[in-house]
Amino acid sequence: MDDTPTSPPETSLLVGGCQVVVTPPIGTPMAGYMQRTDPAEGVSDDLCLQALVLRRGDDLLVLISLDALYVDSAFARSVAVGLNLPEDRVIVAATHTHSGPCWVRDDMDCAAPEANSVRDWWIRHAIGAARRATRRARPAIITVGSSMVEDVSGNRNDPDMQADRELITVGLRDADTHALLAALLNFSCHPTVLGADNLLFSTDFVGPLRRALDRAGGNHDAAPASPVVLFQIG
Repeated sequence: MDDTPTSPPETSLLVGGCQVVVTPPIGTPMAGYMQRTDPAEGVSDDLCLQALVLRRGDDLLVLISLDALYVDSAFARSVAVGLNLPEDRVIVAATHTHSGPCWVRDDMDCAAPEANSVRDWWIRHAIGAARRATRRARPAIITVGSSMVEDVSGNRNDPDMQADRELITVGLRDADTHALLAALLNFSCHPTVLGADNLLFSTDFVGPLRRALDRAGGNHDAAPASPVVLFQIG
């Protein structure tokens, strides 16, 4: 019997992920609340950027999630240029934490010169993380699930209106071991546990949610690294 490993067929889905810490320097202005005018004084938990690469043959898609209040299309274009990919092959989304830095553009939240330096620094991190995720890509399978999360979110404009409480999860697992390589989470809730008086950079509830999924995976003996978890606000 020939036990020589064979390369996966070109039609196989290949998945790779990478997470990097992107917490800006203390003293950087914060975004999220108009009434907060003081800069960041510390870090509650590190802000992160996750890159997820999905590849089938020559077709490649890069997903970037960033612990920030917002992103713009120019950011995604810059990442695509750095990766030498068409613009429609790179998707960038913010977790919408209200305890992140001002950046990207001058607007009602921030008109500070630090915004451009944070932007450029994060673009470089996004390009590097995507390249590492591509090198780590391995055959994977997709699983999908959902659950209802009660007593967490609500409608701030109309408390009597029912809020969307469905948490949707997409798992990407190693095709051989079924170890969790990466996951996509979608939940309709603004990360505003921390209010305008907070002067510490934080992922808000998003980081603890990601870490909880990491611990629940229970696959560290089978996986080469902890799963990369991307949060998408619904």
